[in-house]
Formats: sequence, C-alpha cells, structure tokens
Amino acid sequence: MSAAPASPDPGTPAPGPRAPSLLDALAPVVVLIGLLVLTIVLFGTAVFSGVLASFTQPEVVKAFVGKPGQGPVLNGIEAIYKSMATGHVAHSSNETINALFSRGGMTSMLTTVWLILGALGYAAIMERAGFIDRLIQPLVTRTRTDGRLIAATGLTCIGLNIIAGDQYVADVLPSRAFRAEYARRGLAPRMLSRTVEDTGTVTSPLVPWNSCGAYMAGVLQVPTVDYLPYAFFNLINPLLSILFGLTGFRVERQEPATPQGQEPASPPGGSGQPDSGPGPTPAGTAPE
Repeated sequence: MSAAPASPDPGTPAPGPRAPSLLDALAPVVVLIGLLVLTIVLFGTAVFSGVLASFTQPEVVKAFVGKPGQGPVLNGIEAIYKSMATGHVAHSSNETINALFSRGGMTSMLTTVWLILGALGYAAIMERAGFIDRLIQPLVTRTRTDGRLIAATGLTCIGLNIIAGDQYVADVLPSRAFRAEYARRGLAPRMLSRTVEDTGTVTSPLVPWNSCGAYMAGVLQVPTVDYLPYAFFNLINPLLSILFGLTGFRVERQEPATPQGQEPASPPGGSGQPDSGPGPTPAGTAPE
C-alpha cells in the first residue's frame, strides 16, 4: 500500500521574488547610453552644421551675425546660438525655401511655454489643496459595477484634462484614486493603466489650454480647434475604452485584494490554524 503524498507544510514560507540577473542590471545602463548617443548626435549635428556653414557660406553667416571682423569659427558658433534664440529669416528667390528655413527660435515659443507653466502651476495648486481628490472620491464610492468603474475612470481623466489643464495630472491622480478600488474588485492593474492611457493621454492634445494642446498648436502652427475634427484616434479611442469596460469585453481580472485590517478567510474548523487532528489524551484516560 503506497503512502499518501505529503501535504505542504503551512509554516513553509512562500518562495521569494526572483533574484536580479545581470541583464536587469545592464538594461538601465544600455538605455542611458542610447539616450546619450542620441543627444550627442542631434546636438552635435546642429553644431557641426553651423560651423560648417561658416566655411561653405561665409557671406550668409557673416551677414546674419553682423560682425565682419570676426573669424569663421566664432561666426558659426554665434550663428547657432542666435538662430536658436531669436530664429532666422531666409531671404531667397524661392518662397518655399524661405518658409521652410524661416523660424522664430525659442523666443517664438515663449507664449506656449508660459501657458504650459501656468497649467502646471494651476494643476499643482489644485492637487496640493485637495480640490481634485474632493472631486474624484465621490465617483469612486458610487460606482457599483466594474463597467461603471472603468467608465468613471475614463471620464475623470477627460475631465481633469479640461479642468486641470495638464496631462500628467489627468493620468497620475485618477491612477492613485482608483488603484485600490480596482484591486479590491479583482481587476488587473493593466486595466487601470489602459483606461488612463486611452482616455487621459490621447485627449490632452484636444484641449486648447492643456499643456499638450498648447504645445501641439505651437509646433504645428495649427489651432487646436482646426485639427480636432481630424484627430480620429484621439476621438474614437476613449469611446472604445469606455464601451469595452461597460460590455466586459477584454476586461482582465485577478484575485481580489484583501482590504487592510481584514484577515483572509479561515479554513473549516473555526480557527486560522490548520486542523491537526484530535488533541492530546488526558492522563489516565484510554482513547476511544
């Protein structure tokens, strides 16, 4: 007669997390090296082009700088910084070339930068003063179904893009506010991140006073309300995300999290300890 397989010891601790490998340690280094190389390539190309222009087109660079007695290398360096700060206006016989090579530099972007800084400051005040949490918490407590919870998350992200005027506030605050509720209901964390990205990230360029909308309008030189009707991805994606949540389509789940202060369910027997059979027999009493 074969012996029954031994049951695992309840006192044995669960296996710990996987030890970090060499690849885990090298991954950040590789990413940083790639970013450094990309930065050097982009900035180095601009510097090299400016210096090279002082030798291939010395008269154009000299006229742009306005210092006839200065050497070609210094003219090239000064032309680079001057064009970055105040821009360059091309004067040629081709209007297309003039439009392509005429820009206002960083000075022309100051209005957009001020708007972005104002949006960030306003969002920071709203967050630190607790106004945004005051708006979000009633939505968290009133969502009775998982579909309504996902819809409330998406609408909160869209609303914060309009009220707070910053994409990061619209992404981070709902993630913090709804995270515990998603875990309590057994919804996978990626459902929260997917909903936030589908609604908060993609709708920020559609708000003119949002930091993303101001940046897009400044770079493209197209008003937000003009490109809004053609931003099909930004308009349709939030609707599909909310629709999928309400219908339960592609909604991933996991084990619901145990609320803090509540012990997990005990096995049959009334106590949290495993049933180890009958207790010791008192002395002088024969077992039945």
